[in-house]
Amino acid sequence: LPPPNTLPGERVVPLADSLARAERTALLAALRACGGNRRLAASRLGISRAGLYAKLQQHGIAR
Repeated sequence: LPPPNTLPGERVVPLADSLARAERTALLAALRACGGNRRLAASRLGISRAGLYAKLQQHGIAR
């Protein structure tokens, strides 16, 4: 039987995986929207530039 509150064929993904995927998507979208300007992308994301660099490294996104 499927776990409660899931539909047949629905896959349950760990929350950490979902959050990491969402964060990576947000990082890439911000960089794209800012034309690759990391200072501006960090500002729009509401994080420091150092925080942005740390997250880029964490997600394997090239500087």
